[in-house]
Amino acid sequence: MNYGASLQALALQTYLTQAGHDVKIIDYTPAYNKLYDIWSISPKSHLYKLAQYFYVVKALCAFKSYLQMRPTRGRHKAFADFTDKYLKLTENYGSYAELVSNPPEADAYVCGSDQIWRTNLNNGKDPAFYLQFGDDKVRRVSYAASFGVPYVTDGMDYLIRLFLSKFDAVSVREASGIDILHGLGVEATLVCDPVFLLSKEEWLKLLGVKERKIAEPYILVYDLNRNIMHKDKKDFVTKYAKEHNLRMVAINDMGNTGFVDVNVNDGGPVDFVNLIAHADFVVSDSFHATAFSCIMHTPFKVFYDSPQSVRIKDYLDIVGLEKCMNTGDLVIDVDWDDVDKRLSSVIYKSKEYLSANLG
Repeated sequence: MNYGASLQALALQTYLTQAGHDVKIIDYTPAYNKLYDIWSISPKSHLYKLAQYFYVVKALCAFKSYLQMRPTRGRHKAFADFTDKYLKLTENYGSYAELVSNPPEADAYVCGSDQIWRTNLNNGKDPAFYLQFGDDKVRRVSYAASFGVPYVTDGMDYLIRLFLSKFDAVSVREASGIDILHGLGVEATLVCDPVFLLSKEEWLKLLGVKERKIAEPYILVYDLNRNIMHKDKKDFVTKYAKEHNLRMVAINDMGNTGFVDVNVNDGGPVDFVNLIAHADFVVSDSFHATAFSCIMHTPFKVFYDSPQSVRIKDYLDIVGLEKCMNTGDLVIDVDWDDVDKRLSSVIYKSKEYLSANLG
C-alpha cells in the first residue's frame, strides 16, 4: 500500500484513457510483496541472522512489528476503496508463472513507474516487471521506470540488457537511470513521472479534494522511510510550526509520529493528496510527496540522505529547487511560475513519447 504507486497508476491510466486507449492495470501481487506481514524481517535489521535460527527471536520481532503496525492497519480499507473506485484491473496474478501461462490480452504492455527496476529489491529481479510474458508481437514500452538508486546490483546488468532487448521503447524518470541504461548500451528517453501528466485542477476534480480534511492551518509530515527522528527534520518541523502558529500533522504508513499534534493513520491516496494540497508546508523524504507539493504549489522541504534519494535530487535539479533538500532552517521562496515552466517542457516531451510509442 504505497501512495505514490497508487497515484501514478491512476495518473497514467487516466491520461492514456483520455488519449483514446482502453486501459487495464495488471493486478500483480507476488508472494514477496506481502502487505503488513509481521513475520517479515528486514535483512538490514541487526536481529535478521538470529531470527533465521531462533524462533523466539523471530517471534519477538514479529510482536514488535505488530505493535508498530497496529495503529495504521486502517489504511487497508482506504486503499481498497481507492482501488475499487478508481483503478481498472485485470484478473489477479499471484506469480510470474501465472503471467506466463495466462498473459493478459493486449496490443501493448506498459511498465512503470516508480522503483520497479530497483535491483537490490525483489521486484528489480522479477522478470514480470520487465514484461517477460505474453506474445512477442505485443508492443512493450516502459514509461518513467525507475531504478530507485544510481546503480544496479552485481549480475543484473546482463539480465537487464537481455530483458530490455524485447522492448520497443524505453523511458525512465531520472537522469541517473539514463546513465545506467547508457552504460548497458540501452537507448532511453527521460520523461516525467505519470503524476505530472495531470494538472492541479485535474487532480482536484478527479479525486474530489477541494474541501479541506483538516480545518486549521498545519504543517504536514510524511515520513516514508521512518527516519523522522533525524534531529534536523524534527527540529525544523517543530520550529516552523511554532513560528507560523501551525498544527503539526502526520500521515503515516506504519505507526504514529510521536511529536506531532495529529496522526492520520487510516489515510488512503485521496487523503494523501488532500493533505498536501491544503497544507501550509510539507516536510517529507518521499518522491511523490515532493511531486504533489509542486503540483499543488505547496511549499516544502525534503530531509533525506541515502543512495535512494537520488530520484528526488534528480527531480529537484530539473525544477531548480535543489535548495529545498537537506538545508537546515533554510526556506526557499519558490517561484511557482518558473517551476511550472521548467516542468511544462518535460511534460510536453513525455506526452510526445507516449503518443509516438502507443499511438
